[in-house]
Formats: sequence, structure tokens, C-alpha cells
Amino acid sequence: MIFETVEVLKTTENYHYIEWQMDQHYPVDDYNFQIYWSNDDKSQFLAILDSLNHPIVIDGSIGPLVYTHQRFQYDFNQSFYYKIRAILKNNPSEFFESDVMFAGAESDGIHKTIVFNEVTLYRNYAAEQCKIIKRKTWGARCSTCWSPYRRQSVLSHCSVCNNTGFLVGYYSPIITQLSVDSDPKKNDPQQTGEDPTTIKRSRLPNYPIVRDKDLIITTGDNKRYKIINVETTKLPRLSVNSQVLSRQNYILSQLITMEEVFSSDQEFSI
Repeated sequence: MIFETVEVLKTTENYHYIEWQMDQHYPVDDYNFQIYWSNDDKSQFLAILDSLNHPIVIDGSIGPLVYTHQRFQYDFNQSFYYKIRAILKNNPSEFFESDVMFAGAESDGIHKTIVFNEVTLYRNYAAEQCKIIKRKTWGARCSTCWSPYRRQSVLSHCSVCNNTGFLVGYYSPIITQLSVDSDPKKNDPQQTGEDPTTIKRSRLPNYPIVRDKDLIITTGDNKRYKIINVETTKLPRLSVNSQVLSRQNYILSQLITMEEVFSSDQEFSI
């Protein structure tokens, strides 16, 4: 691999600090670097731009191989994914890209063992295949339903953006395994008029990271669900020694409450 390490950290100013290192077999001076980001780890990555809307380029011969993405994160349930593109200087059409990373992606052996066991359980025994469709929270607004004056959608059913308010409202589907609880009922004393047969509890491993309003489609029966709540199980990254203490939490699995989407709902037409 051309990249030896890529790490993303949150700063005290609530920015994202990205640092990477090349494999020793690839002369770093021969490459320029661009940083790409997205809220989805599979699609719609955009280059980080400067004040003139030009892609940020870091010369490998000058460095350093670090960058701080000064983008405030107001919704902490939203993950920011990053990847580095190494572009060969004497042939810009030749480039390499790193693995996708996000803040908190650094794990240790215990984390990897737990996640591997859970993924193996779901893939072979205790889950069914599904598609995760993540909802966008940024981008060009829908020209059909979005009012720039009221800063909200003025239509209850919009066939263009599917009630997201964005021209492209969802990311590309991600196929994974979903474990659904046998008891679909959810007790919520603060909610009245709830139909308990449409609410289900399910469990996902740590990929992909989901959030409220994302969609789940079970491929076996083509039922569609909207996520209404996400809880996570976490473990901190273990300390290396007495000087280096335990670090930020690593997500092991996700406990999801989801509500069935019926054919009369706009999200069903996606």
C-alpha cells in the first residue's frame, strides 16, 4: 500500500485534523496530495477547497503531510469521512487513494476481535441482508419544494428530493447484514397513538455508521424502514503504557430503533 498510515482526529476547536504517512518505498517528493471528504464513506466525496474554491494541494516535497479541515460539526451524530489522493507530479493522470478514515476509526486488537466475531455472527447465522441508504444533510437545495425565505420545505410530498430538502437527497446504498429483534414492540410512555407493530429494534455492527432518518431496506421482503433512534456500544482505545492513557471511544455496534415506511410515504418511492 502506498499509504502507511492515515489518521483523523477532532481538535479542541471542533475541527478535523488529518495526518498521513507514505510507505517508505514511494518517494514522497514525487507526489502532490489532495484531501477529499464526505458524510458517506462510499460516495460523493468532494475535494477540500481554499477561499478561491480551488482544491487544496499539498506538495510532498514541502509538506508537512497534515491538514486541518476547519469545518464546524454542529450535529455530532454525523460522521465526516476523509481520504487522501496522492497524485504523481510528472504524470497527474496517475494517482492513488488511501482507505477512508474518520475520527475515532483507530482501534486496537480487542476492538477488532469483538467486531470480527459480531460481523461473522451476522453474516452467517443471525441476520439478514439489507441496504442502508444514508440521508444527506448538505448540498444543493431542492428547486421544487425548498423555500429560501422560510428556510424549509413547503411541500409535504416532494417527488424530486423525497422530502429531504436537497436536490440529491440520499447517498448510494450500502449492503450489510441486519439483526432484527424478535419482539417488535417499543414502549414509549411519552408518545401517544403509536402502532407498536411498525416499530422494530435491530442491531448493526460498526459499519456503516448510521443516524436518524437514514433508511433500511431488507432485501428478502423489500420492506423499508426509517431509523428513528440510534444507540451505540463503545470501548475506549486501550492505553499503551502509564504515560499514554486510554484514548477516544471506538464504536463496536449500533442498536437501532426503526419505523416501517409504508407505500403511501414519500420515502418509499426512492
